[in-house]
Amino acid sequence: MKHICHWLLFSASLFASPTPSQPLPDFPFVTVQAVSEQNVAPDKVSIRFWVRTYDKQPEIAMSQLADTTSVVMATLTELSIEPSKLSSSSITKRIKRKRDDDYQLLDIIGYDVTQRFSLELTDLSKYGDVVNALYNQSFVSDIDSEFDHSEREKLTAQLIVQAGQRAKQKADLLAASMGAKVDTVYAIKDAVSHLNFAASFSVNSDARVQSYRRSGVSAGSGYMHQPYVIAMQPEYIVLSQIVDVMYKITPKDNQ
Repeated sequence: MKHICHWLLFSASLFASPTPSQPLPDFPFVTVQAVSEQNVAPDKVSIRFWVRTYDKQPEIAMSQLADTTSVVMATLTELSIEPSKLSSSSITKRIKRKRDDDYQLLDIIGYDVTQRFSLELTDLSKYGDVVNALYNQSFVSDIDSEFDHSEREKLTAQLIVQAGQRAKQKADLLAASMGAKVDTVYAIKDAVSHLNFAASFSVNSDARVQSYRRSGVSAGSGYMHQPYVIAMQPEYIVLSQIVDVMYKITPKDNQ
């Protein structure tokens, strides 16, 4: 039976891939990985965008940024979205200069002013209106959206339990196939699959979800006369939890 356990120890070490600073346990073990996933309908979205302006005169560039921000705030008011849902970073101002053939800085040619904004939207029925309003602003760029669920922590906790149970079942099966039994847990590691955790995409990119719907502009909206952008929002997002577990194993005849 010892040769079976030694073989399991060698096999498990291949999966664990320890580094030189992580010595192997001095007992037979098996490592398993289990995944638990759940499709949930998102109930909130974080919309991030930049306001970027440029002009030869700094006061004009700052004025353009202020005017664009005012339009965005007016749009939120028109859509009955609380201004407190919009947050922003500090304003960044960069000086643009000419360069000579040796890339030495010369005279000032203008000023680049930027500010990053983030809008937390919980009424997804307004998502299409907001995105279209932003895309129709001259100085707004780099718009991207990240959908999520308000009870993410609760759902993740449930997925951890499910993944742990699946890991134990898998370890029992592997150990039994080699004539051994699972004894105790030696180590546990969890890792969230970030790519599937929240659907994150811009209007012109592919959504990392398996199903989506078109978010249209509401009837009677003031944006109907403006160029229309098809805003995609997912019907569901995939919450995923991965658990890696190392179990100590013993031969059946030793138990």
